[in-house]
Amino acid sequence: MTNTIFRLARHDDLDALLRLYRELRPGDPDFDGSPAALALAQVLGSEAVRLVVAECENQLVATCMLAVIPSLPLQGRPIGLLEHVVTAAAWRGRGIGLAMLRHVLALAWQAGCCKAMLLSGAQRDDAHRLYLAAGFDGDRERGFVVKAPAAA
Repeated sequence: MTNTIFRLARHDDLDALLRLYRELRPGDPDFDGSPAALALAQVLGSEAVRLVVAECENQLVATCMLAVIPSLPLQGRPIGLLEHVVTAAAWRGRGIGLAMLRHVLALAWQAGCCKAMLLSGAQRDDAHRLYLAAGFDGDRERGFVVKAPAAA
């Protein structure tokens, strides 16, 4: 694997993060400027969220968000939710995504999480192989999603 540094995101990572998210979700409407900066500030200001980035050769090449959700069952241990896992296309196949997931899972276990989970698009077979390699089990539980209704 290329020499990779994992760290928490900073405000000055905004443009690089937006580029990564466009690769993950190319059909989404543009989101930048002040609204994007405000959204990033909210994420970075949340004690429950760790927005992790991977740097290689002074570039942001991957990111993953971990939300630590308080929970009452299982002796009150929190649940880790991973979201928006993306490695830039030019950097895939180098082990960065797997190392990122392992790093983020270590953060979840350090936070006392009883489990970590993520959702993935049903047709993203390459991503699913990555998640299995990181220890996720796609057959143990089933995820369901409902999207917010379109604005009227």
